[in-house]
Amino acid sequence: IYLSFIAASVLFLFWPLEPAIITLLALQITYKILSAFTVRVMSNPVVIANLLVAAFHTAALVLHSLPPL
Repeated sequence: IYLSFIAASVLFLFWPLEPAIITLLALQITYKILSAFTVRVMSNPVVIANLLVAAFHTAALVLHSLPPL
């Protein structure tokens, strides 16, 4: 899964398709949140890091959807 995320991210650096980038971020958010349910230990450092990354990606999507000033 990580290899596909990296490959898609590198591809979108050179071919920036906005809908595909938003989809990739949504998939990454889902994948990171699901790790908390699969590990079932919220104090696990990997789970905490994944949830922080998911929060960062969510913030990026929210900020992107705001109208320009």
